Amino acid sequence: MARGVRWAALVLVLAGLVVAGLRFLPERKPTGTEEATGPPAATAVVTRTDLSTTRTVSGELGYGTPQELEGGAGTVTWLPKQGAVVKRGQPVYRRDDRPVPLFYGRTPLFRPLDRAGLVGRDVRVVVDNLRALGYRTGDQPLPGSPAEPAPLKVHAGDGVMTRSLIAAVKRWQTDHGVPATGVIAPGDVLVHSGKLRVAALIARPGRPSDAPLMAVTGTAKVVTVQLDAGDSGSVRRGDAVRVTLPDGDVAKAKVTSVGTTARAPEGGDGTEQPRTTVTVKLDDSGAVSRLTAAPVQVEVTGETRPDVLAVPVGALLALLEGGYAVQIAGGALVPVDTGLFADGRVEVSGPGLDEGVTVVTAS
Repeated sequence: MARGVRWAALVLVLAGLVVAGLRFLPERKPTGTEEATGPPAATAVVTRTDLSTTRTVSGELGYGTPQELEGGAGTVTWLPKQGAVVKRGQPVYRRDDRPVPLFYGRTPLFRPLDRAGLVGRDVRVVVDNLRALGYRTGDQPLPGSPAEPAPLKVHAGDGVMTRSLIAAVKRWQTDHGVPATGVIAPGDVLVHSGKLRVAALIARPGRPSDAPLMAVTGTAKVVTVQLDAGDSGSVRRGDAVRVTLPDGDVAKAKVTSVGTTARAPEGGDGTEQPRTTVTVKLDDSGAVSRLTAAPVQVEVTGETRPDVLAVPVGALLALLEGGYAVQIAGGALVPVDTGLFADGRVEVSGPGLDEGVTVVTAS
């Protein structure tokens, strides 16, 4: 037993001496003639490309942000159902039991159109809508010409109350079931940018009609995103974005509007940044034909650097004196200036770097 213990102790001593001796062996340097025994270094090619940062934010698929509609003086006697779609010429509601139809346009009626010779954009709304509804309104004076009988000059976008237009108004009023006076007053029609969808009813029959009647939206499905005011400055109308739907499918879309007013989020504690509303329209509306409302994810492009040299981030080597370099495959280290980081790549510039150069990168 004692002899076995002595042999075990001797083996341990010898092993310790071997390890100690290895720590002090001089380091061997490659001679250039030996074959590499380690795995080959991974490489990447310097490319010239457009780099863009992206961020993913939450959005809501629906019909857009509702807007409140008000009517003219009188009493509400009928309202459409929630979810109803109202088109040009159809009644939006009834006031004093007379239908108030929808006209498409940008300029609301702000005065009685009650005589020949009146000129303005509100008259143009009447001209365009009656023509679209199939009524012959006669020729309109060209821009720059005087409006008869009043000596008023017609500007681009104006309409003129001609005798032919007044006659068309009377025919339309007769078909619409109201007295054919040839006069259209504010509140006789409701002017909106296009067909509308009733999102919610605010008033009810018997209430005054010169108050908010309903909340309406457009009829096309859109995605609305609430962006921090500081981030919305990098988003522009027409920007391409990608929308991830609830089933995981990704749909292409474009920004159609960026809000100009920033508001604090409702229900917050007052510490949140003000936000603006960004509206996005899908390129293919059929992708969401079965959905009425749903949460979605929107990939928004931020800063963009066009036509820059880029390498994988893993190609960057931190220098002891500060800054970064890249290792040319089979060559020397090249100090580089870095720019935008995006999608695992980084913008670089440095001596000898050009498109097509191969650099070493992390595997």
